[in-house]
Amino acid sequence: MEYQFSCQTRGNGKPTFQKPRVYFTCHPKDFKLYFQEICGYIFKTRDCEIFYTEDMNADLSHPNTQTDLERMNLFVIPVTTRLLTQKNRAMDSDFPFALEKGIPVLPVLMEHEIDELYAKPDKFGDLQYLDPYNSDLTAISFEVKLKKYLESILIGDELAQRVRNAFDGQIFLSYRKMDRKYANDLMKQIHKNPEIFDIAIWFDEFLTPGESFNQNIEASIVKSKLFALLVTKNLLKKPNGKPNYIMEAEYPMAKAANIMILPAKMEEVSQKELSLSFPEIPEAVSAQNEEKFRKNLLSSLKKESNSAKEKDSEHNYLIGLAYLTGIDVEVDAERANFLITKAAQTDNLEAMEKLVQMYQTGEGVKRDYSTAIEWQKKIAAHWKKIYYVSGKEEDGNQFAIEIAKLGGDLYDIGKLSEAKECYEEMLNVLLKLAERDKKIYTQRNLSISYALLGVIAQEEKNLLKHENTMRSCMRSV
Repeated sequence: MEYQFSCQTRGNGKPTFQKPRVYFTCHPKDFKLYFQEICGYIFKTRDCEIFYTEDMNADLSHPNTQTDLERMNLFVIPVTTRLLTQKNRAMDSDFPFALEKGIPVLPVLMEHEIDELYAKPDKFGDLQYLDPYNSDLTAISFEVKLKKYLESILIGDELAQRVRNAFDGQIFLSYRKMDRKYANDLMKQIHKNPEIFDIAIWFDEFLTPGESFNQNIEASIVKSKLFALLVTKNLLKKPNGKPNYIMEAEYPMAKAANIMILPAKMEEVSQKELSLSFPEIPEAVSAQNEEKFRKNLLSSLKKESNSAKEKDSEHNYLIGLAYLTGIDVEVDAERANFLITKAAQTDNLEAMEKLVQMYQTGEGVKRDYSTAIEWQKKIAAHWKKIYYVSGKEEDGNQFAIEIAKLGGDLYDIGKLSEAKECYEEMLNVLLKLAERDKKIYTQRNLSISYALLGVIAQEEKNLLKHENTMRSCMRSV
């Protein structure tokens, strides 16, 4: 039996299913304690939709439910002793599923003194957590860390619109909701064709259509290049003896809009039976017959075989984001990584920054701090080149910030000497800038470089030498 998720939104409004998707899971006894609290933290920072099961023991193994889960952008898990020591779905099923599918996981530590248990290899290992109750006044606040993390994972409205603007048209996918697994498979089959990898597919995920959706659905059909009809035995079923929504509304809308209709068989269905319920329907083609399906698809879209054109780096980056996060296409981590990496290799800064974040968090890829560091090195080199050409103070400060990020990444994996080299380079750049112009942001970044080198000196037990060096630097600016 498939399970339908509940949804919490900012301000308790109706879900739009167009916002980033967060999945909340926990030990059953922790739900009432922490769900609203964690939702509050998230909604302060990001306008998203948080999905959950009211029964935290619910079975989520149905293929349709698994398909819905795979489209989540982030899993959030409150961590307690109960979660780590007792059998529960969150740890036994949900967390491994996220790791397998390349979905980022944000553990939120709700108790103290459980770090050792948390870090066991069969628990969360070296996965970074956030602690809302950290009392260290010198540490970066939980709110700031959460904001930064969510901004890196959950795409905002402006960037989502850029992604949608990058698509080369749209296909409307019509399917019965009990066929969501098939719908996901069909989207992958459609996008196998390089000629149309950047065509969006409109589908009303999670929704149970009704009158309130008619106008949106009709508008989406009208602006689509193709009406793809997913054909299964469910398509012919008539609830309570009445035509289903596709028979009654979507198919007639497509006919009235005079757009091409492509019936795609995912199960064997009689063409005669199909024609009785869908008058004048074209011949249904099996999606498993790849060559024939491809020919009909390209013909319906008026696309020529092998007509795929090389796209620019921004286009590749934005369409890569679409596949990474499931914006108007199926989630396809492999294609996303390919496209974003292709953009990054042509010095697209946004793509390089996204790859750093992906490899740090495991979004769409296996977490790999070394690969993240290599891309951060490229970002620092990118800004170094810009600064040495322009000589502008803002470019010098940006280079200093990026080399500091690189130092922080190296420090986090225990490479202190390499981190120190980065912080020293940061200091030298800022000292030269400060000689020319004592702008506030240069002075602020200079102070940060002192502090970062102080952290290294403390590790090296060489604070006195550090203090003397810093005094000498301060006298020179």
